[in-house]
Amino acid sequence: FLAPFFVRPCWHPCTSLLCASSSAMLQHQLSLMRVLKVVVLCSSYVLASAVLIRFNKYMMSPGHFPYSMQLTTIHMASSLLLCSLLHLVMPSAFPRLASTAGRRMMLLRWFVPIGAFFAVALYTSNKAYQYSSVAFLQFMK
Repeated sequence: FLAPFFVRPCWHPCTSLLCASSSAMLQHQLSLMRVLKVVVLCSSYVLASAVLIRFNKYMMSPGHFPYSMQLTTIHMASSLLLCSLLHLVMPSAFPRLASTAGRRMMLLRWFVPIGAFFAVALYTSNKAYQYSSVAFLQFMK
């Protein structure tokens, strides 16, 4: 039952090489570890998503903080501020930004509409917490 989880090396008496069965068992263990890692990461994502939906639903209810436009503004402003600070402190975190020198105004023509649409999507998703059930929001996410 537990044999596949423990590696018992099989040494060749003359050449001191691992046998094929031991190597295959090690490969099997590595693949099991990869599968386990994916399962843990996916489960963590689903759990974090459910917790955030419940918290946002609670926060957006009347009497707490039902101001989705202000919440969106705070979200976008803090993202801008933190990314700008990260760029000032550690520009190596943005290696491709150096290649945009001299073309930044042209790039703004592309990124400002994307940012505006993202803000609208964020606002409407925050507003949806006031009208939708937790189960529906989890399903939609």
